[in-house]
Amino acid sequence: MRVIDRTMGGFPLSIGTSLSFESLFAPRQPVYDPEREIPNRVNIGDYGELWINLETLYRNIVGAIDKSIYETSKPSELKDLMESEMDIIESLLEVEGNGTCKPVFYRSEYRDLEKLTKTHVVQLRTPNTENQKFYEKSLNETLNLVFKYRHSKYCATIPDTFLPIDKKTKQGLVITHYPYDLLSYTAFSKLDLLESHTGKLKPRNLWYTKYYPLGTEELNTLPFLKVLLIVFGDHVKIKPYFSKIRKQIFDISKRRNWTPVTTVAKVQFDLELEIMDPLLIAVLRSVN
Repeated sequence: MRVIDRTMGGFPLSIGTSLSFESLFAPRQPVYDPEREIPNRVNIGDYGELWINLETLYRNIVGAIDKSIYETSKPSELKDLMESEMDIIESLLEVEGNGTCKPVFYRSEYRDLEKLTKTHVVQLRTPNTENQKFYEKSLNETLNLVFKYRHSKYCATIPDTFLPIDKKTKQGLVITHYPYDLLSYTAFSKLDLLESHTGKLKPRNLWYTKYYPLGTEELNTLPFLKVLLIVFGDHVKIKPYFSKIRKQIFDISKRRNWTPVTTVAKVQFDLELEIMDPLLIAVLRSVN
């Protein structure tokens, strides 16, 4: 087997990526699961830009190939496969989408998060096992090659969170498995998440599902804000605070009638009214 011999769906893309695009366009080849129902048809014409996290594209490729093949693959092989998928995505948006939505392939360096680790406001997840370390090394070497050889105005390295490529307010769609990326919604008139693997379209009022779980609680009273993401954490990048602190803030959200669209100003105001721990308040104030 070769790296290119991977599990695909209705498009010549790795299965996780293909399933998301099946919500956008009619498949070009036999689908992986003929019984699967498309969760929602998404009109690509409603969006001006489709932002695709290259780490998500890489993750989906790795998940679609045999483990033994991946472990012996070279970054140059994975780079070629990534570029092939990028070309297919650009073609789909240009031909099937009539060129109305521009692709932006990006990778974020998360420098703002790194700064918060130095002040102990946040703890980031880091690779610990040998498999995780191998993945991280391969990912970095592969993406370095992608940025070295791909000459495209639609390929960007972002220091912190991302911004619209032409700096104009417009409606955006994003494919990413990093919840932190979603904080860029403030740079768009509207930003929706298109999930890999499920193909579900999730507007901001459903992003609470990206927080790290708090037992069996349904976190649908929580708006998606930086100060809350730092506390509640996620499965990918940010470690959650102690469950006692998260439960305290979740209880505040219910008492104060928060919703997914509650503003950061109200959240900060309510937290300062309710939380008696001056150190925790100081920490929460430092997140902006």
